[in-house]
Amino acid sequence: MRLDDRLVELGPRKQRAVLAMLALHAGRTVPADRLAEGLWGDEPPPSAPKMFQLDVSHLRRLLEGEDARIVTRGRGHELQLSNEQSAPSSPWISSSDPAASQASVIRC
Repeated sequence: MRLDDRLVELGPRKQRAVLAMLALHAGRTVPADRLAEGLWGDEPPPSAPKMFQLDVSHLRRLLEGEDARIVTRGRGHELQLSNEQSAPSSPWISSSDPAASQASVIRC
């Protein structure tokens, strides 16, 4: 991924998937259980909360000093982008699309 003019290595697959799910809902809190469902489906491992904490901690360090940050809100996380930044868009997903609000399973 490019941040400003530098290339940033985002880490392992699950960590990249967490960032992708947060980016799809930038500016909104994504509940931890929705992230777990997106990564593992209906059966997340007992260690899922600790794994999220670790992934989010690594992502926060990667984004440090950039125009984006991840904040914890209750039992969820939110990707906040500066005013100049915008969330990635897709021609297949719109914010008014009810299906867009449902988590997609990303098997890692």
